[in-house]
Amino acid sequence: MKKSSMKVGLWGFVLLCSVFIAAGPAMARTQFISIGTGGTGGIYYPYGGGVAEIWTKYVKDVKAVAEVTGASVENVKLAHKGETVVGEVMGDVAIAGFNGTSKFKGKKHQLHWRFGCEPGCP
Repeated sequence: MKKSSMKVGLWGFVLLCSVFIAAGPAMARTQFISIGTGGTGGIYYPYGGGVAEIWTKYVKDVKAVAEVTGASVENVKLAHKGETVVGEVMGDVAIAGFNGTSKFKGKKHQLHWRFGCEPGCP
């Protein structure tokens, strides 16, 4: 009886290993990241393009692209809806979006983090 349960355990282990080997390439697929920027005439677009280039070059399995958007307010809305992962946003617009004030008219938007990219920005 012990020998047959050992065989079952061994076959189970082989099957489990096969599943992980087959799933490995699927789990390592490239992740596409959209960076919400602004219009092509402003600073957000080239800055986002540079960030996308660096992430694509140095972050394994990531392909990032800069997307032309309506800038800060639209980027907050796109991020809240899950249509973009990263959006360039002015500090005051991020605060207004989070609190649901100003152009966001009482609707709070979910923002996960922020980093400063302009002088004097926290």
